[in-house]
Amino acid sequence: MFEKLFHGLGRFTERRGKYIIAVWIILALIFLPFTGLIFQETSYDIAGSVVTSNSMSGKASSILSQEFGSSNNSSSSLDFILIENSSVNSRVVTESVISMQNEILNNTILKRYNVSIDSIYTVERSLLLNFSTSAKGMLSGIYTLNNETRETVIKIYSFVNYSKLYMDAIVRLANETHLNYLMLFNNTRNALLIIYGIPEFYKNVFIYSVEKGMGIQLAELIAYRETINFINSYFSAAGKMPLEYFNNFTYFWNYTITSPSMADPVEYYSIYMTVHNSSFSTMYSGYFIEFWQLLVQNFNEMNYMNDSAIKNFAVDQISSGISSNYSLVQLLPFGVHYFVYTVTGNVNYSSLAIDYASVYFRDLNMSSILGNSYLSDIFRTNDTLNYTVTHISYFYSRNSTIMKFLKDIDVDPLNFVRNAYYSVNLTETSILYASDVLERNFYGNPLTLLNNATLNSYLYMLNNSDVGKLVNSTLLEYNFTTYPVIPSDYIYHKFVSYVGNVSIILINLDRNAPLSTLDIINSTARHYIGKLGPYLIGGEKAIEGQLTDQTNSGMMRALAIGVIAAIAISIAFFRSPVSGLLPILMFGISSDISLGLNAFLYKYILHSQVTFITPTLLLILLLGLTTDYSVYMLSRFRNELKRGNGEAALNTVEWAGHAVFTSGLTVILSYVLLWLTNVPLFSDSGLTNAISITTTLILALTFLPSLMFILGRRIFWPGRIESTGKVSHRIMESVFNFDRKYRKALLVIFIILTLGSLYIYEITPSGMDVFQLVPHESGLNAVEIINKTFRGDSVFQNYVILVFPSPVISNGTYNMNEMNVVTGVEDYLLSTGKISFVYGPTYPFGKYISPDSLDIYNNITRNIYISQINTYIGKDNRTVVIYFQTSMLSWTNGAMDLVNKISSSMGRIVNSSVTWYIGGLAQGLIDANQRTLTAFQSIVPILSVAAFFVLVVQLNSLFTPLRLVLMVIGIVIFSLVIGYLIFYYTFHMPILIFMPMFVFITLLAVGLDYDIFMITRVREEVMKGRDDEEGIRTSLYENGSVIVILGTILIATFLSLYFTSIAIIQEVGVGLALGVLADTLISWMIFIPSVMLIMKKYNWWPSRIGKK
Repeated sequence: MFEKLFHGLGRFTERRGKYIIAVWIILALIFLPFTGLIFQETSYDIAGSVVTSNSMSGKASSILSQEFGSSNNSSSSLDFILIENSSVNSRVVTESVISMQNEILNNTILKRYNVSIDSIYTVERSLLLNFSTSAKGMLSGIYTLNNETRETVIKIYSFVNYSKLYMDAIVRLANETHLNYLMLFNNTRNALLIIYGIPEFYKNVFIYSVEKGMGIQLAELIAYRETINFINSYFSAAGKMPLEYFNNFTYFWNYTITSPSMADPVEYYSIYMTVHNSSFSTMYSGYFIEFWQLLVQNFNEMNYMNDSAIKNFAVDQISSGISSNYSLVQLLPFGVHYFVYTVTGNVNYSSLAIDYASVYFRDLNMSSILGNSYLSDIFRTNDTLNYTVTHISYFYSRNSTIMKFLKDIDVDPLNFVRNAYYSVNLTETSILYASDVLERNFYGNPLTLLNNATLNSYLYMLNNSDVGKLVNSTLLEYNFTTYPVIPSDYIYHKFVSYVGNVSIILINLDRNAPLSTLDIINSTARHYIGKLGPYLIGGEKAIEGQLTDQTNSGMMRALAIGVIAAIAISIAFFRSPVSGLLPILMFGISSDISLGLNAFLYKYILHSQVTFITPTLLLILLLGLTTDYSVYMLSRFRNELKRGNGEAALNTVEWAGHAVFTSGLTVILSYVLLWLTNVPLFSDSGLTNAISITTTLILALTFLPSLMFILGRRIFWPGRIESTGKVSHRIMESVFNFDRKYRKALLVIFIILTLGSLYIYEITPSGMDVFQLVPHESGLNAVEIINKTFRGDSVFQNYVILVFPSPVISNGTYNMNEMNVVTGVEDYLLSTGKISFVYGPTYPFGKYISPDSLDIYNNITRNIYISQINTYIGKDNRTVVIYFQTSMLSWTNGAMDLVNKISSSMGRIVNSSVTWYIGGLAQGLIDANQRTLTAFQSIVPILSVAAFFVLVVQLNSLFTPLRLVLMVIGIVIFSLVIGYLIFYYTFHMPILIFMPMFVFITLLAVGLDYDIFMITRVREEVMKGRDDEEGIRTSLYENGSVIVILGTILIATFLSLYFTSIAIIQEVGVGLALGVLADTLISWMIFIPSVMLIMKKYNWWPSRIGKK
């Protein structure tokens, strides 16, 4: 049907051969720079590769990214160093790890990629630093306020005491002054009555007597006698002194008086002379006579009876007396005279004292602390200390700043002031306050714990130390049993195992950091912690780097082996280095262009990456098929030359090219279908393989024929090809005779083998144990150790997403209906007995807490809980995520069975209004398994029907295509079973579900190659007029050796995958090699000829081929 088309292609190639070769060389040079790009666009994220967007895990991942900001496409990668058999409480371990961390953080190369480290030591250092800074500030504040309070109490107490003493002194002085005044006033009045009253009486009687006409002497006698009576009557209490004073007075009177008119001056003169008379003064010496003399100076007969004058005199005399006392003068701000004059009145001495104090202490106004009436309060109080403390505490209670501070440390002002004054050691008091505050603040804290045994001693050191220096020395000299503050179990066991001898150091780098950065980290770790014991490098980049090394080195080994095998077999078959190396040249051009095309497609158009197995499978498949197509066409070309065909190259393109095209078309179709199924891990192999085989097919149909036309026989140099017209194949003749003789028995054997293989295939389990089939170097080994020592898989956590129809939070309050549903899911997860920890809204730190019971905690702790709870609630306020940590590795069958159980139970745990999803690695593997199984079940019939129709069109027959497809399926199942017997039943390796699918798809296409090569050759002979039996014989004769060679090359090529050391690829490689082996030595050589010999003329029904 297509013979004319390929005949025309041959003629075109013959005419334009040089141009065709030039075009291919140019294309190879154009795509050469892109060849290596495919390896940059390769993903080594095994976990991410198995999650598809339209699966449950894919939807969960999308919601998680959208609502919670979690994404696998973060700007940084996370790696870790896992240290075994080393306690974090060992000082040697602490020093070594901290030194290593500092070295990594200060590395100039790693700094370019924003290196950062999280470990139990960085957490502890950050915790200590923040705690110490805060505690020192609080401690300093408490001590400062304590000290200021104590000084204030002392100052105010001193003032209160002094002011009270002052006012008491004023009152006492006022009382004493008043008493002195009264006494002086009375004494003065009494003395004046004697000094002036007696003489005045005498003078008045004397004048009266004179006026009555009596003489001076008689008048003096009468006056004397009357005065004596007067003295006896009124001054008897004064004793003899009045009489003696009068006698002295009369002496000077009598001596002086000469005329009544002289009475007044003589009176004063006589008084003066009397009090200054030596005999009188001698008789009454001392203060008395001096006082009388002072009275004579200040009074006269006109005012001696004037109380005001007497008062003024008394005030002056008392003031004079007080003024002589400097201390007393200093106490009287208005002066002594004013004070004395004031107290002579009827005044309240308390008020007086208060008034005086207000003036005396006007520069020490204490009203702001003690109140406006503080002086009167002080005056009345009997307990000045209690008064002082009470008023200072009241002052504190009115100061919002101080009260906020006191509220923060939870102490009332009165007790604080009292304790500050009575404290023997303010530092100790402040530390006790700080310790109490810290204990209250850290009560119930889910992130941090206080070590009460060492807290106070640390606060003592902190009080007199630099924070940074103290933190650094504490980290090195103490450990987690003696640090004053330590992470809670929730934080601690993110870095330290539950047995305590395994710890993790997390290292963050920019995602674009090269893998060489791991070498720097590894060498640094080896230098500092290598001496401590075994350690492992794990994490994203570590696994990527190790898988990259394993994959690339395995690919290079496989390629080297495959290329060597292909060259050796080709050269041996053709006995020519030129024709032997031509397939490798074809492979080089094809792989160059194919890799460049795929790299350009994935990087610039699809904007995605291929999985780590794709480049290896692509290159090995390309090597095998390119070599097969090249050797097959070169063999046909050589056979035509041997026959002496003058148009050997043209016939080769027309017939062998047709066969290669048919074969390649089925392979391309198979891989396109694989790509369209979108199965995880392998679907991108479908697209890359389809593109690459298309390139190879075009290359084989244009570039190679061009060389045939140009080089001719020289293509087999240095060998010579004789035109014998016959090709001898004695072995194939024996095979043909065997097939013809036992054709029916062979058909029965084929059916039995197929049915038996089908049974074993059905009972052999396959799954998603993808992690068991990749190299377990330090990256995955570290994950396994973490699973054993950290109570489960904390690296690949799984999660449940709940989407509620109503908000989870309303008006700042958690809706308990929704929260109860969440708790139900969390409790169920824990009840399975296979989940170590659950983290969600009501298990925010791995332990249950009701959101409506947070009021029992202080603000700090409550805010920590609220913040953590809210991290599990999405941006839409309707989505909730619950993480759960399985007790087994998430990639194991046990974890997948557990997640399947959870999935089947969710319908009864939550009501129908709540939408739920399960995400994470386990669910991803479940989805990938189900997706692959579904795709497998659908792609096999689709591919079989597609291959059938392609063959129908190409062969113009119905029976032969149907028989070919069925027999290839049988051989594929048989080869898969052989692979199962080797891997599953002998080496006890899990069968990855991708393996049978990829092998089936590949073998269904590639396995048809040799059958197509044979059938097209038979068809060619039949179309030339020979019968079917002759056509079969000719096909076996001419194609037998070459197909065996092709099979050998393909087997060797696929077997080279075993040397990749990656079990996934090993299983695929061995499965493909077994399939090709079975097809080459059993199906093509025995079963297919046998069936065709049975069918004979029906081979080409309903066409008219063979009916001549």
